[in-house]
Amino acid sequence: MSSSSAAAIPTSGTADDAIRLADFSYDLRLESIAKYPAFPRGSSKLLRVDADGNVSFYDNFTDSFGQFAAGAHIVFNESKVVNGRLNVRSGDNEEAIEMMILDMGVTGADVDCIGVDLKVMLRRVDVPVGTMFVASEGMGTFEVVHVDGLWEEDEHSNGNGTECTVRCIAHDESIKTVGDMLDAVGTVPIPPYLDREAEESDAEAYNNVYAAGSGSVAAPTAGLHFTDKLLREIGDDNLSFLSLHVGAGTFKPVIAENCRDHKMHAESFQVSVGEVRRIVYAMESGKPLIVVGTTSSRTLESLFWCGVKRIAGLDGGSDDLRLGQEEWIPLLNDKDKSNISAAKAFRALIEGKTDDDMLRGSTSLMIIPKKYEFKVVENLITNFHAPDSTLMLLVSAFLGSGEKVQSVYEEAQDRDYKFLSYGDVCLFTRPRR
Repeated sequence: MSSSSAAAIPTSGTADDAIRLADFSYDLRLESIAKYPAFPRGSSKLLRVDADGNVSFYDNFTDSFGQFAAGAHIVFNESKVVNGRLNVRSGDNEEAIEMMILDMGVTGADVDCIGVDLKVMLRRVDVPVGTMFVASEGMGTFEVVHVDGLWEEDEHSNGNGTECTVRCIAHDESIKTVGDMLDAVGTVPIPPYLDREAEESDAEAYNNVYAAGSGSVAAPTAGLHFTDKLLREIGDDNLSFLSLHVGAGTFKPVIAENCRDHKMHAESFQVSVGEVRRIVYAMESGKPLIVVGTTSSRTLESLFWCGVKRIAGLDGGSDDLRLGQEEWIPLLNDKDKSNISAAKAFRALIEGKTDDDMLRGSTSLMIIPKKYEFKVVENLITNFHAPDSTLMLLVSAFLGSGEKVQSVYEEAQDRDYKFLSYGDVCLFTRPRR
């Protein structure tokens, strides 16, 4: 089944199938939102939930993580954040508005500017096709070539906008690639809930120390707690890296009454065959997997279902891996397919390939509680998420209970843990079955 055919799968379903965010949400206190990261890097607090549901609290991530990392294999998302927020004008006398890059695609930022199409959100409603926008000092000129529709946010955001595709039709002669242009005229796309402008320090603070390959428009923030020193202590043999270019859609608020009606944005990923082999070896050697971040988790879970499709002959053997929003549902309901091991699914994708070959594709996988069964991720490192996000659904699915997440989050706030992108961190283990 292709990702396009996944649209035929009902998303709303019956009343019993509905997923209501209120059942998996919580009251976020404004004072709990971290406006700046812990300093020095790695000094954030850690909250631990083990396989039996026991909750523990640690004052310092770096000092405490080693005991959990011993004997484990750890998987990171290494995608680097681009300067994905620009101020643009549609005329000389027009007030500047925000243009936010939504998705850099699988190629990332290292492509020629001229003629490139970019998925963006323009902070203006009703932008018609053909409208021209110019970035500051003529560094880039963009034409709206397609309008997808309204970009709708909640009342706490900077306002609604238009989701569309723009084409770069001109740029300063000194600019060669999209990355060059964004470096010249863009700013670090820190989240709007920080309620401040990006600062020089954010360029480093909002990227992981191991970041490589620019392509994300939001940070894979679970990795912000790792330092070079801690990675050396863990050891290269115990680390693997993949890349999912984080799109803004990951953090788009869920406003649909039934969460399954929320449209997930596709995000591009890539991982070398060699890294997949290392992960398979770790699995088959009995080493626990610790997956850093929801983006790494979505990539690994998506690779599993892509491998199942390959084994079942449902993908035509294409090297362009695709997974639709709820494409996993019929596969999960088919026990012959859902019982395939993660190692076998991964091996199906890398068969006949060399270590230097790359697996590439995109995923719209939506992980929802009460329905989704994790097939790869055993241990998850993740920050505390916004109450109206698909990420809350993911962690609720992982711990198997919205009530558990709500209880953990409330106690964390009572203990002055800091939340969201620059906040403290959790280490969750999947509950025993």
